[in-house]
Amino acid sequence: KHKLQYRESFMNRNLKKTITALILLAVTATNIFLAKNQPDKFFAAYIPFSRKAVNVAGKITSFVPFSIWEIISGFLICLGIFWLICGIRKKNLPGALSNIFLTVTALVFIFINIWGLNYFAPADPAGFGLKKEQYTPEQLQKAAEYFLTQANALALQATDSYDEESISAEEFNAAARQAKVCYEKLRQKNKNFDGKYIKPKMLTSSGYFAKEGTLGIFICVTGESCVSRYVAKLDLPYVICHETAHKKAFARENEANFRAFLACMESDEPEFLYSAYYNAFVLCFNALAKTDPEKAIALREKINDNFMEDIRTVARHYDRLENRKIVQSSGERYDAYLKSFGVQEGKQSYGMAVDLLVMWYYQCKICE
Repeated sequence: KHKLQYRESFMNRNLKKTITALILLAVTATNIFLAKNQPDKFFAAYIPFSRKAVNVAGKITSFVPFSIWEIISGFLICLGIFWLICGIRKKNLPGALSNIFLTVTALVFIFINIWGLNYFAPADPAGFGLKKEQYTPEQLQKAAEYFLTQANALALQATDSYDEESISAEEFNAAARQAKVCYEKLRQKNKNFDGKYIKPKMLTSSGYFAKEGTLGIFICVTGESCVSRYVAKLDLPYVICHETAHKKAFARENEANFRAFLACMESDEPEFLYSAYYNAFVLCFNALAKTDPEKAIALREKINDNFMEDIRTVARHYDRLENRKIVQSSGERYDAYLKSFGVQEGKQSYGMAVDLLVMWYYQCKICE
């Protein structure tokens, strides 16, 4: 009789956990439905909430110099294995599975409801001070030529060596401080760039992330923007600003890319400007190569020796670090992740920042 009561107690607890998990999923599904079908009303309240929630989490974790999410991830994996072992030994596998199900569901609930719903926010260039327009291949070429001209000039001024295995703590901290200045300037110009700047962190597991080609990552649960120590030095300012953009409720990669460009452009430091123009040129050049290969080849001939050497240095840097099989596997997973949140282009959405860059050139820069 005692054993029967004990089993019934376990069954009741497992049932409660499962019901709790299902309730969390139902609430999440409801919010996704509202985000998709009532976007104007929903995101008028959600975006400020998301920024504030992530800011609070970031402030709490900012007291620790290393990324807490990596420790939490390792702990949860170990905890899941422990539950499974105990469940098998005590012949209570349903109990172990209900614990895992509830934990995973709770994490998904927090992720989607605090930040993930931003993927469904309307794509509105007006938030960047731009008017939505379609551009022609000729306009794309002109914008790419402008970014190349600026990058060529900055390449001639560059005194740093970009052929470094990893970023030092001093280099990272200096870039993070400058990124703060950039975002403060943006915040004064545009209310869509509000929110307190919280310093990003270096990834503890940078070695693995370098193998899969990941330069940075943002974890909304802990409010941490993290950057790999193996990011190319030329990319460092841009990547820091990109991951910080995610913290400001810009979930889509093209918007985070463009925001990173705008942030770097606010700097007086040549390294930040060079990083911005380098990435803008690469994005536009790749887009031009798809639409008009002949024009792309002609543009390539205009790259000066200094800039070409820096481009090759960055390419060699990542080639040394990346594992093709891991890169492919990681890319497929991330592509599926983005598509699950309504980003139809998947990983290709990174390159869609070209639309915003061309708009910026014609609506902001060319009229100065």
